[in-house]
Amino acid sequence: LAATQIHDELATTYRQGVVSYCTVANWVHRFSSGCESLEDDP
Repeated sequence: LAATQIHDELATTYRQGVVSYCTVANWVHRFSSGCESLEDDP
């Protein structure tokens, strides 16, 4: 899924509590690069 689609689905579900598009785009980039966790890197 594209970051835009993921963010749109989150916005529909969580409305005002949704994370920013930039955060979602960062998650998509990290997972696409092989990262398996959203924990901060050491």
